[in-house]
Amino acid sequence: MRARIRAGQVWLFVCLCLVAALGFAATPAPDGLSTERFAQHVAFLASDELNGRGNGTPELDMAAEYIAREFEAYGLDALGDDGSFLQRFPIALSARMGPSNALLIDDKKQESGSDFVTLPLSTSGVYEGDVVFAGYGISAPQAGWDDYAGIDVAGKAVVVFSHYPPIGAAASAVHPLSFMSSFEMKARNAKRHGARVILFVVDPAFHADTLNSFDVALAAPHDTGVMVLYASRRSVEPLFEKQGTAISSVKRDIDARLRPASFAFTGSSIHVTTDVHRATTTAKNVVAAIPGSDPVLKNEWLVIGAHYDHLGRVRERTKSMDGVRTHHGADDNASGTAGLLELARALARDRSQLKRSVMFAAFAGEEVGLVGSGHFVDHAPVPLASIAAMLNLDMIGRLSRDPLHVMGVHVPDRVADWIRDENKDVGLTMAFSVADSASSDWAVFQAMGIPAVTFFTGIHADYHRSSDTADKINTAGAIKVLSVVNGTARNIARAEFSATRQPAGRSLTDADGEPYFGAEPILHGGLNALRFTSVLKDSPAAKAGVRSGDVVIEFGGFPAKTPNDFRMTLESFKPGDMPAVDVLRGGRPLRLVVTLEEERR
Repeated sequence: MRARIRAGQVWLFVCLCLVAALGFAATPAPDGLSTERFAQHVAFLASDELNGRGNGTPELDMAAEYIAREFEAYGLDALGDDGSFLQRFPIALSARMGPSNALLIDDKKQESGSDFVTLPLSTSGVYEGDVVFAGYGISAPQAGWDDYAGIDVAGKAVVVFSHYPPIGAAASAVHPLSFMSSFEMKARNAKRHGARVILFVVDPAFHADTLNSFDVALAAPHDTGVMVLYASRRSVEPLFEKQGTAISSVKRDIDARLRPASFAFTGSSIHVTTDVHRATTTAKNVVAAIPGSDPVLKNEWLVIGAHYDHLGRVRERTKSMDGVRTHHGADDNASGTAGLLELARALARDRSQLKRSVMFAAFAGEEVGLVGSGHFVDHAPVPLASIAAMLNLDMIGRLSRDPLHVMGVHVPDRVADWIRDENKDVGLTMAFSVADSASSDWAVFQAMGIPAVTFFTGIHADYHRSSDTADKINTAGAIKVLSVVNGTARNIARAEFSATRQPAGRSLTDADGEPYFGAEPILHGGLNALRFTSVLKDSPAAKAGVRSGDVVIEFGGFPAKTPNDFRMTLESFKPGDMPAVDVLRGGRPLRLVVTLEEERR
């Protein structure tokens, strides 16, 4: 450890020189925030030395040590394991394919490795039955696109194209559906609609018919609860030919009409076997605190969080290169981590003014499924009921003419007003919204009904690419964002107010007609399991006999292994439906049947 500390100190000196050379001016900022210190943190965390801070790598441990040393230097209390700043948890590091992976299409055997591959985010299982074509596999009604509209895929296999339809984005803009086009998001969407298998097809408009068109290792190694394969066009083409068409014709028709054209493959079936074995390792959250000064309010907590992990060194394919590159993650999320450190330093200087206690949490495991924040909530250093609010920083380094996105769920009006008030002197354009529940670490807090807000300066062309480097960070813009967060945090920590907790599972945007269950699960044990921690009195869950501590096996007939899995499955039902809830209670399986009610504000 000492050798690493010395290396880090040497690197800090290099960063100081780099910052000076780049010409960062000594820009004063409110409440002691420093552009120089922010830039230094980003420069170190996004440096070549840290190799992209991949989960399970020594470089991520170096980043954890760096963050812990900073917290200690600010005089913060350690809230990790055994009196340290580090909170350890298990994480899926890799997925190895076993010997039993198989694919038969209309009884014709396909060869593993040349005709198809099983993706690392696949669950293990066996399926034989119907198959449905689901276009690009995207559901985005807000963008006017839903490949699953009008088709029944429950309990079936779906075939989908990679990429996304050519709608709604200028050539220089980030596509509005790009967030939903990854293997993982499409797998989650298939599972949400009840599919058991998703079979990705090499896109005929973008790539030659080879399984090398994508680096399948980029798919996260955690279990998504659905069987996931990637197949060549030649192996899947007979399904289309049997319908009197061709893959390329279907693709051209969808793109030309800019309308989904999904359909069932009549008279066809597939047989799938997936065999996936996962290796786990230990990752670390870094957790510190400033105790509150008020004898009563110090027992209430504000949590400020940011994830510090990124992708590490992974293969990247572009028109100009193909090879393993360091994905530096300067914006994602060295910027948020640097902001977390600056807020900790600034607030620690004024600790006597903070009536409530403030906790700072740097999460690992975000890039592989919110694993670190899930462990934090499952093993919180303080009672969850004592957490008044959570503020999250994820990608705050690319402020531009586009608005600062302020995404919040369960947020009391007073907190939202404070955010607006703090911005009056800063003058940022803001866009308030509710984000995808799996968009960042705030999701596990919102699932518990904790008022949660995330700050985000927007997606860009360098997202999850090796070109996300420190020289592209808008340091002055990030400090403006931090000024708003800093003032909001101080208001939450100082004010005599009640951060009213919303019922678990209800957001400010819930509308009548949505299904209401009355309990939200959190990650259990850190790996592909959920348990209920609170069940609302007189809720449908309570009436069905669901209890706090029940471990979730299946919900509505589908495995639920992440909070987002559970929420998406719930949203596939309607009020009056009676899904089964399979749980483990005291180690014994139990099936409960819940009658869903209508969600009301």
